Amino acid sequence: MMEPVPMDMDEKDWQAQHDLETLIRAEKIKQDKKRLQAAMKKKRELSKALEGMGDKGASTSKKGS
Repeated sequence: MMEPVPMDMDEKDWQAQHDLETLIRAEKIKQDKKRLQAAMKKKRELSKALEGMGDKGASTSKKGS
């Protein structure tokens, strides 16, 4: 589990620590074939669901401009 971030750590140090932890977790997932496959399956499911929403959600892009 992650260590708590000390309260005196400034924002840049906190972000660097958080990013490092993310990279470590990502590397562990990449090395575990079953976990990687499960994560990629979830990614495809989410992508499909978002495509199905089309323009129903709020969008910041301006089409036809």
